[in-house]
Amino acid sequence: MKKTVLLIGTLLIVATGFLSAQEYNLSSLEESGELFFTTGDLSASTNYSVSKRLEAKSFEKEYTYNAEEDTRSLRFEMSGTCKKGKIIIMIIRPDGKQEPELLIDDDSRISLSKRFKNKDGKVKLSGSWKIKVKAENATGRFSVDISSK
Repeated sequence: MKKTVLLIGTLLIVATGFLSAQEYNLSSLEESGELFFTTGDLSASTNYSVSKRLEAKSFEKEYTYNAEEDTRSLRFEMSGTCKKGKIIIMIIRPDGKQEPELLIDDDSRISLSKRFKNKDGKVKLSGSWKIKVKAENATGRFSVDISSK
């Protein structure tokens, strides 16, 4: 279902003229197994998604999400399945503090949701949040979804 929603949103952007079909090559994203999509309404929220399929693959990659100065809350939803090997997902705050990592290993399906709030202005959520993903001989899939308000 998530892929369908992503595709519909992308087609709407292409249809409205923000991107041409040539600039946004959907088939190459599908073949690579890596889909990225950012959308948002300045008065409501912003969403960022990363997902990847792996076939006996080892790699390390870092993704960055830049939270705006007026961000009141951030929600990270991480999930994955792994038939063999392992996938590790780490969140690093703008101040460099690392949150506990999510380990997805042999024959597992795991999901985790983490929310950060700035109720009274004391917790700084703005800045560059890093999402580090490390896979070791992994066959499976992972996704990270970030929502901010």
